[in-house]
Amino acid sequence: MKDPIFVYFEPAGPPSRAVLLTIKELKLQIKLLPVDLFSEEQFHPEFLKVNPDHTLPTIDDNGYHLWESRAVNMYLADRYSINDTLYPADPQKRGLVNRLLFYDMEQIFGKIIPYLKSFFSEGSEPSDEAKKALEESFNSFDKYLEGKAYTTGAHMTIADLHIAASISSLEPLDYDLSHWGNIVAYMKRMKSLPYWNECNEPGLNMVKEKFKQAKENKDETESED
Repeated sequence: MKDPIFVYFEPAGPPSRAVLLTIKELKLQIKLLPVDLFSEEQFHPEFLKVNPDHTLPTIDDNGYHLWESRAVNMYLADRYSINDTLYPADPQKRGLVNRLLFYDMEQIFGKIIPYLKSFFSEGSEPSDEAKKALEESFNSFDKYLEGKAYTTGAHMTIADLHIAASISSLEPLDYDLSHWGNIVAYMKRMKSLPYWNECNEPGLNMVKEKFKQAKENKDETESED
């Protein structure tokens, strides 16, 4: 019997959650190994032997070590998918998926992280610049989704799993997406996946708790001034 794939992950991170979603979609046998970034477990010698870049998520597929979430999901879909819907073999269809993976990195995940940073580290509102950048990104993405069930058309791909994981990171803040009807419908569709809550809720609850702690620390500091 083939050994399970070892998955080193950080439950709160969108990249780790995107990989978990792909693993569930592919019905893979895995062993989850959570790594606590706040305790700096990513620098433990045992983990550095697997990934000297100490980044998450990382997989160990019977001695084959790979990290960077998009590369991991490309590999998993290529190796284990029973069809090519999740990551098409056709160069042009695959090109669309690849473009959207990079789009997420730059325009969705890449705009959400600066927006969240102030809440996470300081318990305060993000800058006007971060707010505007995220709104402009959502304006563009909402228009792009017009008439589409998923980002490349009728079928879900690994690009959707990444983008939806990124957008869901705003839920602990009760971010209002109602201005973007296509995004709302898209996220409702993605969240109907039978394994969505299992892959996302634990990490999002962690994020919510961290934001709460940051806010409490800020309030306590201000009350002492």
